[in-house]
Amino acid sequence: MANVTFDEEGISPGRRPQKSAGGAPAWVVAHSGGIIKNETQASMVLVGFIVLSLFVCYVILSSQSESGAVIEAPAGYEVVRPQNAPPRLAPVR
Repeated sequence: MANVTFDEEGISPGRRPQKSAGGAPAWVVAHSGGIIKNETQASMVLVGFIVLSLFVCYVILSSQSESGAVIEAPAGYEVVRPQNAPPRLAPVR
């Protein structure tokens, strides 16, 4: 067999070029002001943000259900609760 050599530089056989994920991670990297260096870090930041957001929603919703707040109708109105319909305000008769 003939001895064949290639003069290409910068390409190693064991390494593939890294693909850009695009979308939200790329946007976070571009708008982080240099704090976030690559898309892997951006993905971790986004996952952390989602987890934190879900926790805050849970805390807000659970605190509202425990408050037991009573909503009263404004003066001159009463709450009417008809069957198979949502409650509504009606003038006091």
